Amino acid sequence: MGSDTLQYFIIATAMSTLLFAIFFLVLSVHMERYYMRLWGITLFGYGLGYVIEFFMFSFRSDPLYLSFHILLLIICAGFFFAGACNFFSLKQPPFIIWIFIISILLSIACMASPVLHALFMVPLILFAALILFSTGILFTLCAWTPRVTEKYLASFIIIFWGVYNSNLPFRADYLPVVVTNHAIGLILLNTMVILLLIIHFKKVRFLITRQEAHYRMLVENAAGAMLLYDFSKKKFQYVSPSALEETGHSASELIEDPWALLHGIPVDSAEEIRDLLRTPRVQPASLIYSRETEEGLTRWYELHATPVLDNASFPVGVECVISNITPRMELLEDLKRSEEARRELIEDISHELRTPITIIQGYAETLLQESPPEANTVYLETIHAKTRSLNNLLEDLIQSSDFSSRRIEYKFYEIAAGTYFDRAFEENRLQLTQAGRIFHYENAIPPDVVIIVDRNRIDQVISNLLSNALKFTKTGDVISVICKEKGEPDAGRVLLRVSDMGPGIPVENLQSIFNRKFSRENPQGDKGFGLGLYISKEIVLEHGGQIWAENNPGGGASFYVSLPSMVSGSRVMNL
Repeated sequence: MGSDTLQYFIIATAMSTLLFAIFFLVLSVHMERYYMRLWGITLFGYGLGYVIEFFMFSFRSDPLYLSFHILLLIICAGFFFAGACNFFSLKQPPFIIWIFIISILLSIACMASPVLHALFMVPLILFAALILFSTGILFTLCAWTPRVTEKYLASFIIIFWGVYNSNLPFRADYLPVVVTNHAIGLILLNTMVILLLIIHFKKVRFLITRQEAHYRMLVENAAGAMLLYDFSKKKFQYVSPSALEETGHSASELIEDPWALLHGIPVDSAEEIRDLLRTPRVQPASLIYSRETEEGLTRWYELHATPVLDNASFPVGVECVISNITPRMELLEDLKRSEEARRELIEDISHELRTPITIIQGYAETLLQESPPEANTVYLETIHAKTRSLNNLLEDLIQSSDFSSRRIEYKFYEIAAGTYFDRAFEENRLQLTQAGRIFHYENAIPPDVVIIVDRNRIDQVISNLLSNALKFTKTGDVISVICKEKGEPDAGRVLLRVSDMGPGIPVENLQSIFNRKFSRENPQGDKGFGLGLYISKEIVLEHGGQIWAENNPGGGASFYVSLPSMVSGSRVMNL
């Protein structure tokens, strides 16, 4: 090969090295690999050094030029070593970093001082070669391929490159020899470039294979069955061995015929599963379905479908996980039957008790209407009050059971708040006055304020609050009711306050008074179970409201109910 041809070959090879460097940098951005960026910078520095040296041959013996070239060698070796550490997820030793920084500073100092250049040139070159030698050792010791021969070959080429590169300042001054050295060096450098690409993809494949093996082990030992469906091939790409237990078909059968999955499944559920496998979607989905086994047994399963997306976030498949939830469904059925049995028991007890209680209450009312002797009036009134109280308690028990099982239905209407409260409290006025309590009522709600409520349910809340106030207020004392709009910052709500003049509520019970099992005694010594307040709380919460209790400064307690409201210019239900 002629000298000119060899020179053109060197320039072309050096340019190809620079193009490889740019390729590494682009690949590092696309694949988000930091070590590719470091190696790209390394290759760019080596390629640039060869180009500079080729065109500045006449200056190759100049100490300034040699110091610059040694600086470039150290920087490239350092970036190459850092890239290798990042490639193997290793932390660089701090002393190496410090020696690297000191070597760069010495190389810069050598450019300004011929004495330092003569003193440190050889140690600096050897340090650069040592860094490359250490890098080659890393490729032997660390895992990036299962083949030992590939490890030793990569390590040999990297170490050989470091040794060859270190003789750069000592090359002969005869041009043909220099050109030949350049050609060999560039060939070796580009061989190392190709080797780095092979190493990169080898490690990626090695890690993927290892992760696949780990993932496959987890999937095959998981409790449920996993199936991976490919939309383009319209078949399962993978089916875990446990599919036989969860679907009644082996993995090979499902891969051969995906729709065998639907055997024994009700038509509606089968259509939903068919839609999951036919229609690409980006959102996860889930489905609970039953399947009849060959033995005639019903098994329940839960299917979770997760879309598999490509780089453009387009669904290319779906991952299905099928779990046997038969024990859970059987438990739910047992709980449902237990709840139904409990409710029936309460209804039966209430029915059996209500009949004699109603008879006793009717006889007591009849005797009271017939003007009994004065001595018997007190006893008859007591019997009548207690039977009425017991009747109310039975009604509360039934409603409490309904609330616990969420069987209560609501019918909401938009009604004028002021008109509604006037009517509701007027219906209860007679009961309070006949019981010997003074009833004070005040309504400051504007006529255009409306609330959306189930009237019958809120009637029950009002009745419970007034009954509670009546129970704890002595004869001749006042029961006060105030209805008004709430101001800022709670505008858009109406407030109902029912106050009594009873003994008040112990501070420690203010939070628990609305609990289902709370009980306390009234001034007459009767003990209540608090079901009325519990029921009231449940009703108010279903209306998006709040209910709470506070002690009055002068004695007694106040119960507050806050309900959402709005101003309406349209005609509303006036009840």
